[in-house]
Amino acid sequence: MVCKGFQECHSSRVKVKGCNDCLIITNESKPTVEENNISFTIYNKSRQTSLKFRVDNGIICGVDEVRCDYLIMFPDCVKAFYIELKGQGWRKALQQLHNTYKLLHPEMIKYIPHLRAVVNNDVPNTRYIQEMKVLKDIRRSYPLATLEVSSKFKDEV
Repeated sequence: MVCKGFQECHSSRVKVKGCNDCLIITNESKPTVEENNISFTIYNKSRQTSLKFRVDNGIICGVDEVRCDYLIMFPDCVKAFYIELKGQGWRKALQQLHNTYKLLHPEMIKYIPHLRAVVNNDVPNTRYIQEMKVLKDIRRSYPLATLEVSSKFKDEV
């Protein structure tokens, strides 16, 4: 179930009163999320405002839906990074990213989605990912979407 305050939090860029503390608003130069010694950083050279949401048991709760770990949004350049941090199991990470994208898409229609799976090992061949049904489904819905699986990222905004 998607948090009822999510739309208000990201459109107004403030935490909704009574929020379950899943949002951090910052303009740091390297917004980072980390879990189990796996991290993802975006280089924010222009120090744009970023909204870092905890997705898993944050803006999406319940046991019925698979979801990614984090969402980092940059409202000024309308980019949204969906992030799954995994020790292994990149196929499941892609499912989590895809499902989160589908659940949040109605609220995120103006954002360009960038789906990122950060895995410690077993990184797949890039050409193999390009052929996957998950990517085709995402591109059909939103042609500007990007999807990457890697052990290290250097995304910039």
